Parts: sequence; C-alpha cells; structure tokens
Amino acid sequence: MPWGPKLILGIEEIDGQHKKLVSLINQLHKAMKLKKGSQNSGKILNSLADYTVYHFGYEEDLFEKYSYPGTAEHIKI
Repeated sequence: MPWGPKLILGIEEIDGQHKKLVSLINQLHKAMKLKKGSQNSGKILNSLADYTVYHFGYEEDLFEKYSYPGTAEHIKI
C-alpha cells in the first residue's frame, strides 16, 4: 500500500500516524508474502493492532475536543 497524496489530511500528527499504520500494513504484507512464519507475522500483527487502538483513540479524542460533526459516522466506519 503506497503512501501518497490521497492519504494526506494536512494534520501533521494524524498524517504521521497514518504513515505508521501504512508502514505496519506493508511490513505484514511483506512478511506474509515472503512466508516469514507466524512468529514474524504475529509480532507485526500485534504491533498493528496495538497501534490501531492508539490511533483511533487519539482521533476520537480530537473529535470530542473540536466537536467534529462527522464523529458518529467515523466511529461507525
């Protein structure tokens, strides 16, 4: 999954977090493609899961702080 202009929101912290998520997804894909074994894939998957929880919690805090009108829809997705 390439990082590109379509993924940029223009919020530096969120863009940085999205880059990290894309990187973890790409690491997982590469490990699976190269058949690196469940141990490597499992570590990456755990990192991805943990970072996803952190990232969406961070976003939801921003939504609340700035009364983002699309909060309910974003959380639903």
